[in-house]
Amino acid sequence: MPRSEDARLMTGAGQFSDDFSYPGQAYAAMVRSPHPHARIVRIDKTAALAMPGVLGVYTGGRFARPTGSKRFSTIRCRRRAMT
Repeated sequence: MPRSEDARLMTGAGQFSDDFSYPGQAYAAMVRSPHPHARIVRIDKTAALAMPGVLGVYTGGRFARPTGSKRFSTIRCRRRAMT
């Protein structure tokens, strides 16, 4: 299926998330397991939460589906108005 944004991005006319910089902007960092198919039994968020500037630490458990559910989990976000 053709995507409408491809030409714009490949010719340099588009913008990527790294191209934006706003005062007070927050960034996200993802940490993945170095072990494929590993069963993660516990994640200690204490050190990450103690770091200066950290707004939150989220793990997959927060978004997990209830046992036996066939529906996908939905992550809902509220967009703040840009000023």
